[in-house]
Amino acid sequence: MMTPGKKDTRFTGSLSEINVTPLVDVMLVLLIIFMITSPILFQGVEVQLPKTESGDAVQSEKFVISITKDEKVYINRDLIHEKLITEKFEALHNAGVQSVFLRADERVQYGYILKIMDMARKAGIINVSLVTEPLRTK
Repeated sequence: MMTPGKKDTRFTGSLSEINVTPLVDVMLVLLIIFMITSPILFQGVEVQLPKTESGDAVQSEKFVISITKDEKVYINRDLIHEKLITEKFEALHNAGVQSVFLRADERVQYGYILKIMDMARKAGIINVSLVTEPLRTK
């Protein structure tokens, strides 16, 4: 029996506090890793873009059509056979895509770029934006 004025020092419940410090440490490390690697994730296909003074960096890279110097066509990172390009554009249009970005190597003939743009527009993709690299001024 307890006497008046004395506190009970017995452990009567379960420990309900969780140490969250290790969890916070791990989450901060993961956040730093993702912040460093996310800009690197979309490297895409290697093309040498033409440089222009008014060129802006692409803000949203949902669907990027890339044309390499040897006229190979990629949608994002997938190589598309020349005979299947129109079908792929139609599939994109059927999926609700209305705009794409076109990255073409500066050594690709202008007529070939227009041919690919025309294929996209015939498939129903309304907005085909050309991507350039900003001109670096010193």
